[in-house]
Amino acid sequence: MSKLLPEGHGSYELQPANDSTALAVVKAICPLCGFEFDNHFLLTSRLGRGKTEPDMRIRHTGIEPLHYAITTCTKCLFSTELKIFEETPKRYAENIHKALEPYKDENLEIKIGRERDMNSVFISFYLALICTPLAVDRNQELECAGIHLKIARLYSDCKDKKMERVAFQKSYEAYHHIYTTNSRIDDKLSLQIAFLLGDISYKLENYDDARQYFYKIKTSKKATPTLAKMTDDRIEIIRDIMNP
Repeated sequence: MSKLLPEGHGSYELQPANDSTALAVVKAICPLCGFEFDNHFLLTSRLGRGKTEPDMRIRHTGIEPLHYAITTCTKCLFSTELKIFEETPKRYAENIHKALEPYKDENLEIKIGRERDMNSVFISFYLALICTPLAVDRNQELECAGIHLKIARLYSDCKDKKMERVAFQKSYEAYHHIYTTNSRIDDKLSLQIAFLLGDISYKLENYDDARQYFYKIKTSKKATPTLAKMTDDRIEIIRDIMNP
């Protein structure tokens, strides 16, 4: 197994849906090395909207956007979400390529578009954890917290409870650090992070912590009706668990 992937990472039967009309393959050019390669691209207008999960995850019918969320240059391995990928200045190439150097001799197989498989999905996400904080000028920790959260959701979909828990814990630590130390986040983002911390605590079975985060939202006058409703639902579930 690649040293890029963490200990305990497995082999998974779940495979990305590749027959959706929302999936296209387009040409992309790496902003760091100039290599041109095929890249997957999701046509948002064709995504079938499903339901919003209690943890604010939006589901889509026919395809899981997370499987195609990361763009990876198949030559230099630069990986991140498409918008960041396209906007990364070439002057960042030296630092990013240096960070990727340990993995370039592993011949990582990264399949694109309709050939995408779960191994490629996880490789791209773990490469993105390396590249993203070096490719953005601000909010590096917030970006990485989000990547850890998405990785946890991927493990959840693959029914790997152990690795799901590991990834959720890493996401919690990153969001918690932002929540407790970053005074520049606005009220809207602060409430969203509080909800994520509450939800992750709930999933990690830290119910007292979860309840505290959710009550902070419940007592806030700035929570949106949707967030307030989702928070009330979570509080009710936790109440039932703690007081059977």
